Amino acid sequence: DGTLGLYHWWYGNASLGGTLSAEAESIAGGTAINDIAASNGQAVTLSATGIYLWWNVAATSLVAGAQYTVDVRMKSLDGSSHNFGLIAKSGSTQLAQQSTGVSSTSYQWYKALPTITYKNGGLLLSDWSDAGLAVDQIRIQLLSPQSTDYQQIS
Repeated sequence: DGTLGLYHWWYGNASLGGTLSAEAESIAGGTAINDIAASNGQAVTLSATGIYLWWNVAATSLVAGAQYTVDVRMKSLDGSSHNFGLIAKSGSTQLAQQSTGVSSTSYQWYKALPTITYKNGGLLLSDWSDAGLAVDQIRIQLLSPQSTDYQQIS
């Protein structure tokens, strides 16, 4: 039907397939170390507390008013608990901040932020974390493609 076709056209033009993902070593300023358990054979790690990764997600890849979750695939290098803190900003507005404890020595996906509602103007994801982590991938998952000013027509 025409309405459904229009919805798919709009959704497709937003460049969204539901999930945006990136390898941490390709977006981060940390040190890439060889790690055969990481998806591309590398992961980002630091020997001191600091920024493992930052990702500027273009506004053209996001939908204003939509809700997203952010997950990070990582592990503890020594089995001790280390904090991974992530901050999401849109322009000068902070959307969310959360600290996640990571102690598993095998890679797992962790929910790095509470659900965020994207406004507009691009999205910056940046962490401030403890030493002793290997960060492999980060993904943004679309939960709700409809903004508050968009009405679905049945």
